[in-house]
Amino acid sequence: MFVHLLAEGGRPSARATGTVTGRASVLVGFGTGNDPSQVPTQQSLAAAFGRAHRGASVAFNRVPDSDTAQQKFTVQLTAGSPPNVVLPIGIFGVSSSLDKDVWLDLAPYLAQSGIDLAEFQAPAARAAKAVAYYGESARTVVGLPSGMFTHAVGYNKDLSPKPASRNHRTSGTPPNGPTTRCSRPPRR
Repeated sequence: MFVHLLAEGGRPSARATGTVTGRASVLVGFGTGNDPSQVPTQQSLAAAFGRAHRGASVAFNRVPDSDTAQQKFTVQLTAGSPPNVVLPIGIFGVSSSLDKDVWLDLAPYLAQSGIDLAEFQAPAARAAKAVAYYGESARTVVGLPSGMFTHAVGYNKDLSPKPASRNHRTSGTPPNGPTTRCSRPPRR
């Protein structure tokens, strides 16, 4: 799959024989792409790709954070030389550039490789298809789901102040029976 992405993405070129040549540029800086635990894996994959495809290489352009990555990406896009691969980039990052026609449609390559988005969680597959931009019946695929994260915030009840209420009850049913409504808005 990576071969197809590099071959179709711009700088490296694929001949009829499937030979891949040239240098693929990879912009890294969105999300956790520069996390020290990820860099060796990225370098290893790039080296393996270079060994498998003589005359082809991968050049990482690492920037320190998402804001700088967005600036760099915008400058490269405006100059007509966007990177071949951007990683990691989330729904927001992909969506912010959909109207610029910069993303390669991966659908034919997924089909050729036998990859079906139905294998992924439905929200991740919808995001990969950018249905908010292309519509629910879209067949275009602009990204590959690589993870789906549910974020939660936990609170230590012992560190939180107790609510100040005249009728504060710590257990049992409220005086007027069970309810799902808040009787007054929370204090700010």
